[in-house]
Amino acid sequence: MIYIYSFCFQIATIEDSNLFPLKDGKNITDEMAAWRNSKENKSSLVQCISELIRVGPYETLLKNCNQPIKVIAIVGRQSGGKFVFLFELSI
Repeated sequence: MIYIYSFCFQIATIEDSNLFPLKDGKNITDEMAAWRNSKENKSSLVQCISELIRVGPYETLLKNCNQPIKVIAIVGRQSGGKFVFLFELSI
């Protein structure tokens, strides 16, 4: 049996052509800068970002899922039809 669920997460925002990662909807560029400037940092930038990005209450659901998860990412302007497009893919 296959279950199809659609969850929308905003993990970044774009302002003035710059991509800003978000943690629970808040900009985390200052946290990233502190991490990069830390002399104790031993992990990669990708690992840092993946540890800092949070998606709120959905995290527990995703961590407890024991089925394969497929991710489809889409980027576009606000109210540009992204959700409608993703919804159509899930039907």
